[in-house]
Amino acid sequence: MTKLWSAKRVSHHGRHYQFDDICMLPGPWQRPHPPLWAGGMSAQMLQRTARWCDGFIPVDVNPDQYGEAVVQIEKFADSYGRDISELTKGVHLFFRLGESQSEQRGKAQRLLNERRGFDVELPDDGRFLFGTVSDCLRVLESFIDMGVTHFVFNPLVELDEVDVTSESPLAGQTIADSRIGQQFRLLVVGVKQQEGAIQFNPQASYVLRPDDVLIVLGRTEDIEQFRAA
Repeated sequence: MTKLWSAKRVSHHGRHYQFDDICMLPGPWQRPHPPLWAGGMSAQMLQRTARWCDGFIPVDVNPDQYGEAVVQIEKFADSYGRDISELTKGVHLFFRLGESQSEQRGKAQRLLNERRGFDVELPDDGRFLFGTVSDCLRVLESFIDMGVTHFVFNPLVELDEVDVTSESPLAGQTIADSRIGQQFRLLVVGVKQQEGAIQFNPQASYVLRPDDVLIVLGRTEDIEQFRAA
């Protein structure tokens, strides 16, 4: 892939793939090619990270496990004679805000089990952002201490539908003017229109119409408060 990204015409004869004089268009904007990131924690993935990748971004790891993985990557990199001092370190974190850390962990666990279709138990070992802002900041600081500079935040909150009726004050407003996000802490991820079409990730300038159905992401209590407004 890096050959195809960085050259106009490429020939390759490897163990698994062989081709002659081909090109891939359009080419990437980044030069010499887009950064390669890896996210697994197996020994094989850590080896690939050390050998080829520009970034490391696992999911479902605590800070200590993250630090141990980076040490392993550095050892593998030494064996390949590769300098990874510029390796970008990131982590993918699930989060759910609320007053009680244990309560939010329980709600997040139930939601994740529903999404995945099998039961998991979310450990209390600093790998998740659950609880108050202060609780979450402590976890972030622990990862920063391990050298992490990039974060992906994945909200473990409910997905639900809210009708826009003809009597609703939302009808005729844009999503931006409705202040759904600011007032109710909800994210509009889609709009089901009366004719059956679905607008995914609608623009803030989208004008809400009677009989639209908003697909919103947020906490149950915030969704219910939005419905009652």
